Amino acid sequence: MAMSRFNPLKMTGFSAKWRKLNPVNFHSSNPQAFSIQELNQLLDENLFAMDSLQQLNYVPDEGTESLRSAISLLFTNISVPEIVITSGAQEAIFCCIHALLETNDKVLAITPIFEPLLSTAQEIGCQIITQSLQPKTVWELDLNQLEQNLKQGIKLLILNFPHNPTGAMLTFQQLNQIISLCDKYDCWLLSDEVFRGLEHEESNRLPCVADIYPKGISIGVLSKSFALPAIRVAWVASQNKWLMQRLIEIKAYLSICNSFIDSIISEKVIKQHQKIWQRNRKIILANKFILNEYMNNHSEYFSYSVPEAGCLAFPIFKPFSVERFAENLVYTNKLLVLPSSVFYTSINGFRLSLGSKDFNDKIELLHKLSSDN
Repeated sequence: MAMSRFNPLKMTGFSAKWRKLNPVNFHSSNPQAFSIQELNQLLDENLFAMDSLQQLNYVPDEGTESLRSAISLLFTNISVPEIVITSGAQEAIFCCIHALLETNDKVLAITPIFEPLLSTAQEIGCQIITQSLQPKTVWELDLNQLEQNLKQGIKLLILNFPHNPTGAMLTFQQLNQIISLCDKYDCWLLSDEVFRGLEHEESNRLPCVADIYPKGISIGVLSKSFALPAIRVAWVASQNKWLMQRLIEIKAYLSICNSFIDSIISEKVIKQHQKIWQRNRKIILANKFILNEYMNNHSEYFSYSVPEAGCLAFPIFKPFSVERFAENLVYTNKLLVLPSSVFYTSINGFRLSLGSKDFNDKIELLHKLSSDN
């Protein structure tokens, strides 16, 4: 029998299981999505004016030069030829992993993890080694253990900071140590940076991996830190010319090129990234204050490592299986969170979102169920 390919994602399956109940989403990984009116008002421009869209034609496979030029402003050392545009971050992940890896290559992934970062390599037949963040006051990565893992002949290390689902961050010193280790063991470093810009303290923002490591790859997207999931634009940046060309070749089997309309809007939005990030951080920090207070007052039910960046948190549920807790939450209060099983971890936690403007209402639903257990 042929090997099964493109197995259903656990996170998609868990959400789909409850669709008929029409639950309230309390796990979304993007800040509150912009309305057209709010975005136009924030940027003081009608981004969707039809006269700005010109002819509705194809764009180059690698993306328009003007869009890639705007994205290059987010980097220090990356130039336009070192950027390729994709249709969403998942396509970026797929192209990068298929460009770099072959069957039996060794991959090191940090868990809990956004599922496609790991499952895409599994589909190729790679050997997967995982290392878990440790839930302490904040989530921590053991760099001594990381080096022991890299010694095993790892071809690709996959990082995601700001982290999904825990909200963890690295320090500047830790990132530099990781890059030194990758260089020492001749390892590619794929850095999922889709939440960059949502550091709860702006001074903690890390440099892009593609800027500071020749075998480093940075992925960014409009749907997360820019709160624009309706615009399907992401990017891959790397100093490696071979990789950039290989991404375009693989992408030819997928989207081929991006939407012209998305490209025009994205270019304008990215140039105003500071305004957008400031808006999103304001929502997140207000909700984080509420969540911190709630978790401190309900420590009999939850163990909580405070998120440092992004719009997500990953509390640990104490009384019983978080899978059962999540199912009870849907059945009883029509509130949907994602349990630990969809993040490749045995830590009994669940992902919830700090990004919504109706956060108080959702916490009330969570409170009702935890109080009843």
